Amino acid sequence: MMNKLLLALILAFLLLVVTSCKHTGNNQNSTEVSDMSQKNKELLRHIYTEVFVNWNKDLVEEVLDPDFRSHDWPKDSRTGVDGFYDFYNPVLKSYPDTHYVVNDLIAEGD
Repeated sequence: MMNKLLLALILAFLLLVVTSCKHTGNNQNSTEVSDMSQKNKELLRHIYTEVFVNWNKDLVEEVLDPDFRSHDWPKDSRTGVDGFYDFYNPVLKSYPDTHYVVNDLIAEGD
């Protein structure tokens, strides 16, 4: 009798665990998603560090799309690399030690 009760408790527990698991609806497991999120954050942190701390102009020209327009640029500004330089060159000229710091990057669930 005790063995049947123990078996019933184990099966009930397993059923509870299985039904409590959240299904994400995609074919990627959580490790793959986590790895992708981490890689995306590392890439973005690298770009921000190179562009907005080291002011690496070669990387700006490599990664900036010609149609890119930042939300903080004036509405009538040029796009792409030219718009980037139009906006940031005066900033760098006025404040040559300017740099940006990324404290948090959120990619999970995106």
